[in-house]
Amino acid sequence: MSAKLIAPGVWNVIPNGMAAAYLVVGETKALLIDSGAGEVDVKAVCAEITSLPIELVNTHYHGDHTAGNKDFETVYMHPADVRKMTGWTQISPIGEGFVFDLGGRQLEIIEIPGHTPGGIAIYDKDANIMFTGDTVGRKPIFLVEGDYDLDDFEATIKKLQTYGADMYGAHDMEVNRAETLENLLETLALYRAGKIEPVETSAPMAGKVYMSANGTGFICPGK
Repeated sequence: MSAKLIAPGVWNVIPNGMAAAYLVVGETKALLIDSGAGEVDVKAVCAEITSLPIELVNTHYHGDHTAGNKDFETVYMHPADVRKMTGWTQISPIGEGFVFDLGGRQLEIIEIPGHTPGGIAIYDKDANIMFTGDTVGRKPIFLVEGDYDLDDFEATIKKLQTYGADMYGAHDMEVNRAETLENLLETLALYRAGKIEPVETSAPMAGKVYMSANGTGFICPGK
């Protein structure tokens, strides 16, 4: 089994893949947060961890977070990102304040637009843990044309600062805290002011990386 226990009742079920996916297990059911890029049979991995019923929620619609959706009958997602999906009929729209009750463990949906219009975080208040998809991390964050909004992104980071939670992103496998949010705001201000010189990247995606001295940054394909 490739899963990694990261907190009581919480596993990263794709710790070595393109994008992480997290399983949170309660007393009566479990919640899978994202389903990965397709390189792992995420449903089979989850079945090794628990025999409880499993529900699936997507932090946003990008393919490296939704490839495993095909193995689940119903998927939960914010309606602004549901509109970006094609070929799906069993998507249940959710928004701010929606709560997954797993039995003895409740997970609340927090709207965090910016990376995509319908980005959401999943918040376990009792454990002070939040799952933030691609919005928070120390690795460069993709700004995909037609998806991102810098004003929304800035407002989202400031919103997340009010929670003081331990945050787990999809491409940064370590826990993120207040410092990462502060660094992202600093980098965003420098990026918007044109004070960061772009660096060419040889990564599979075409684009440039904008990195500040604090280590956070953005990848802008095609720019």
